[in-house]
Amino acid sequence: PDFSGSTQTPLNQFILNPVYSSENDVFSYVAPPLLFNPVTEYSSRIAFSDVKINNAITDGWRQVPPPNYRDLDGNYGEINKLILYNDQMYYLQDNAFGILSINPVSTITDDMGSNITLGVGKKVIQDHKNISIYTGCKENRHVIAGQTGIYWLDISTKKAYHFNPKGLNPISDTKLMKSFKRFQDLGPKSVICLGYDYVNNEILYSIGSEQSAGDTLVYSEITKSFTSTYSFYTNIFMSLPDKLLSVPY
Repeated sequence: PDFSGSTQTPLNQFILNPVYSSENDVFSYVAPPLLFNPVTEYSSRIAFSDVKINNAITDGWRQVPPPNYRDLDGNYGEINKLILYNDQMYYLQDNAFGILSINPVSTITDDMGSNITLGVGKKVIQDHKNISIYTGCKENRHVIAGQTGIYWLDISTKKAYHFNPKGLNPISDTKLMKSFKRFQDLGPKSVICLGYDYVNNEILYSIGSEQSAGDTLVYSEITKSFTSTYSFYTNIFMSLPDKLLSVPY
């Protein structure tokens, strides 16, 4: 038989119809609900890594599993500072101040009078507790830890606070500094930075604004009082064990 292309029985080429081998490029979409607002930032969440073990093959501090987090009450604003004092971790939100319970260890006594340690699981942050819901801080530079406690400025209440295990103290009120002009002028546009002088045991409150100059108020942990005012202010302190450095604003 003649299988040339000009005959009624052309050569069979077995060409596959492309419709049967088309690429799967169909995209499907799910319409979001009405007024859908995707959450991309968790400003009141604390994430933590795995525990670091000496001589481990992998660095636990680099491993942050998705379940390792603790959510604080978002009604009090963002978490602006996590600060350590006397081996305890504290947090400051816009309008709240509290403590984190990290790997707590409890002991009980058995019938023989020996202590039994109650271990904890893998969850590092067991709980959190608000110490106050009437004060907080707006930026991490507004807080510093000294030798006798934690100090911060709250621009919402226009007060300076001091906390140690004995309690929370609004030192701008109790030390009769409530009418200090720099405290009264505290606001969203204030440039605030706290520093700690390890040599003289002093807290430095550098307060100014973007429109005008500022100054630095000094609080002594030794005399437990505000002692002096410096005519400079800065937006950064570098607290070292033997010196305190700053950059003029």
